[in-house]
Formats: sequence, structure tokens, C-alpha cells
Amino acid sequence: MKLKYNIIIFLSSFLICVFLLIGAVGAGTDTGIREEINQFPGFSG
Repeated sequence: MKLKYNIIIFLSSFLICVFLLIGAVGAGTDTGIREEINQFPGFSG
């Protein structure tokens, strides 16, 4: 049970770090990333 709890904590912190990293990079090159995303029909917006 404790192992599952540790895995959930690890995944949560990993996802938070990834989102923070994407946010930091996106703040510097906001328009460039949006233009790249718009090239994919699945990520409209």
C-alpha cells in the first residue's frame, strides 16, 4: 500500500515539474509554441 502511495506522489511531482517547465519555456516563446501547436489539427486553440 505504501509503495502505491509513493508512486502517486512521484508521478504528481513529476507532472508538476513538467508543467512548470513547459510554462517557463512557453513564457519565453509563447507565439512560437502556439504556431507549432496550431499546425496539429488535434490541438486547435
